[in-house]
Amino acid sequence: MAIRLQQEDIKKIFVQLAETFNREKDFLNDLDSKIGDGDHGLSMSRGFNAVMKTVEKSPELTISDMLTKGGIQFNEVTGSTIGILIFSAMRAAGLAVKDKETLNLKNL
Repeated sequence: MAIRLQQEDIKKIFVQLAETFNREKDFLNDLDSKIGDGDHGLSMSRGFNAVMKTVEKSPELTISDMLTKGGIQFNEVTGSTIGILIFSAMRAAGLAVKDKETLNLKNL
């Protein structure tokens, strides 16, 4: 079975990520409080909610734009180390798939 993801599939992935981090933020905060400042769940929830809003309000975004602009928004709302890490990963991914309308396993 070949993997083929289009723009709408990427949007759905971001919605699922936001929903998952919203649901699990307290659990992640609790884990983080054992070794850190206890805000990781909140950061991930805020970050992926921002990504989800970015892709939902701008249906014209390409896959590359969803990744790069979503990463920028993630970083802006989190203000934490994870923000710059996720932004860097999403930006690199966006550049790697520039001009692609469909992603396959090799692209992933």
